[in-house]
Amino acid sequence: MLLGSLPIERFLLNLLVSEFGFSSKEVASFHELLESGLDEDVAAVLFNPHSLGLPWEEALKYVLNTFPGAFPILCHGFADHIDWPRMANAGAFHPTSPV
Repeated sequence: MLLGSLPIERFLLNLLVSEFGFSSKEVASFHELLESGLDEDVAAVLFNPHSLGLPWEEALKYVLNTFPGAFPILCHGFADHIDWPRMANAGAFHPTSPV
């Protein structure tokens, strides 16, 4: 699941996720997500809090509540200062997070 505006090449992402037997879906907002009537299993949610107009803490809470079994992967700009320990403790997936 891609949530928000993410600068990701969809064709390449679709090839990658299909290698593992998954598919990807993209929605621009939480509102669009609710309207889509999502009723499928979601393994991971890549989300951009800036494009959603929310602080990362609020966006992460929503993702965790909506997709409790999925890995929430917070996407950010290259120059953004990221407090990864704080985000990981809040539940965002990070490569060094305990799984």
